[in-house]
Amino acid sequence: MAHTSCGVFFLALISILYTQTEAVPLNPTESDYTHDAVLDNYNKYKLFWKFDSEKIVFEVHVQTTGYVGFGFSPNGGMPGSDIVIGWVKSNGQERFTDRHALHYGEPRVDDKQDYTLLYGAEINDHTILKFERKLDTCDDAQDWMITGDTVRLIWAYHPEDPIDGQPLPWHGRETRGVRSLYLLDEPKVIELEDDVKMFEMLNSNVKVHSHKDTTYMCLGFKLPEFNGTHHMVKYDPIIQPGNEANVHHFVVYQCHGDFNETAYHNYSYECYTPNMPEDLHECDTMIIAWAVGGGPFYFPENAGFSLGGPDDPTFLLFETHYDNAEYSDTLYDSSGLRIYYTPTLRESDATLLSLGGITSPLGTFAPPQAESFKYVAYCSSGCTEHALTDPQTNETTDLHVFALALHTHLAGRAVRVRHVRDGVELPQIGADNHYDFNYQEFRSFREEVIIKAGDSFIVECEYGTMDRQTPVWGGLGTRNEMCLAFLYVYPRTTLLSCLTMLLPDSMGQALGVPLTYDNTYTPQVAGEGISFFDYLNHKNWTDESRSSLEMAHQQGMVYEYCSAYDEDDEREGPSPVYFPEPVASPLPDNNRQCPPEDDGNNNGGGGNGNVGSGDEVQSNGCGPLGQCWIATLLCVLIIFVTLN
Repeated sequence: MAHTSCGVFFLALISILYTQTEAVPLNPTESDYTHDAVLDNYNKYKLFWKFDSEKIVFEVHVQTTGYVGFGFSPNGGMPGSDIVIGWVKSNGQERFTDRHALHYGEPRVDDKQDYTLLYGAEINDHTILKFERKLDTCDDAQDWMITGDTVRLIWAYHPEDPIDGQPLPWHGRETRGVRSLYLLDEPKVIELEDDVKMFEMLNSNVKVHSHKDTTYMCLGFKLPEFNGTHHMVKYDPIIQPGNEANVHHFVVYQCHGDFNETAYHNYSYECYTPNMPEDLHECDTMIIAWAVGGGPFYFPENAGFSLGGPDDPTFLLFETHYDNAEYSDTLYDSSGLRIYYTPTLRESDATLLSLGGITSPLGTFAPPQAESFKYVAYCSSGCTEHALTDPQTNETTDLHVFALALHTHLAGRAVRVRHVRDGVELPQIGADNHYDFNYQEFRSFREEVIIKAGDSFIVECEYGTMDRQTPVWGGLGTRNEMCLAFLYVYPRTTLLSCLTMLLPDSMGQALGVPLTYDNTYTPQVAGEGISFFDYLNHKNWTDESRSSLEMAHQQGMVYEYCSAYDEDDEREGPSPVYFPEPVASPLPDNNRQCPPEDDGNNNGGGGNGNVGSGDEVQSNGCGPLGQCWIATLLCVLIIFVTLN
């Protein structure tokens, strides 16, 4: 044992002697991490992780020799957060505790330690902590349950170790932050065809604003001539070296309408500003999304997204979200996406199915001053029955859903896509109960979801409008709202969109306001001489009126747009105006399996009390110096004698 420790120490010493003083990037302790992300804007805090069906393993590399904090936050702040704090002392012993924050201040140590420290070390001015925990610790009072939702990771570090028995020193303003990530995405790698080609959509040395921390830049992009139908089979990010912490996400929209595509090719401007060309307002169908922490996106082996065909997109709008937390005046970027495509067509054309609300002022309306307002949109069984049934043979086609992107704007807090068959609710196609507008990407499914003729859908969006004094109208601007789910599906059918909106009459009835309509079909408040829009804009909203409107979304009459109702189709479709059918057998709210509460003394390998108590938590093995101090001391003496 001493011989082995001596050898390890000798190698470590030689490494130190020949290492420059400047900190260098470190490799993770394992090669099988499936994900990694830089959490800060200075490339000083890096996270690696992997997971299975029960637990998740994290490894953080932080450029500090002091303490490190890492946690999960409900909203990006400290109150209500689940946090771990750890460091490695000068003698190699690790400190590591599972904590929770009740307010802004030092987090309290949990009653039950649910994180296990696997390894801790200080190397090249970096602190490395490797630890694991269950996805669901069943400690709802003090831990965060890790699901497929967006997770807001909070991080912090300090240049010095705390003193035993003393409070933690404050980390400071510059060494803390928050980063949204999907932790439980399933990476997929599909072998590509031999004849695959590629093209790139790249920003061209874009100067990112220095007077604000968030910038959205848009780029018009005319697709190349394909000379026949091809399949897009993969896309992946190209991030300019050095800008990894600043490029937050990409979204690519398909454009509709007739305009001069050549004039807007490579036209760059700031998104969602008066500068935005009117023609490009019609670019509203998301077809690609990538966000920080994500890797390449592969289409399934038997399907590709069609490009170059008669009904395929010819012009795209490429949106890049930049973070510039340090307000740098020298941040320029040429990052973008690489698109892989092949003339060898796969078995099926993949396409996008849009579910949710009709994007119009009343279509996705939300009242102001709501802590949480639930908006509901539908897709009827009649629409899917019509779209997926062959009118000649009466045979039906199943759709395969292999990826999903959820989309609202700034007021969005949660999005859910519920799936119903014959009155019985099936598992949700997708949900994000901690939605973040600034973090969007398509997420591949481990197993494809099957949509059958006659299935119906309920899309729920929860909005938080406490910061709004006037209503939030539906629309394309970021301060307007949308409620959409984009599903990658195959094979391609006429079912491309299934969207609804609550009828103005149902809204008026819920608010106790009878409506009439003028010759432009604009709703008017009966006998008042004002439009319904003016009424809503100046209304004194109360909890009761917000609740009444929320209930109308569940029970009121809706109008449905179903793309399957082709003018050339002689079959008579169901009425586009209907009352949504209630779900006869809803999905149970909670299928968690938690053991009976124990006495709270399960320490889970993380220690049992306050960090100032002097308890030492060791990783598996000796650690860099750890419990092998006798052998280490002998090694020091041997090396000292040898060198002299």
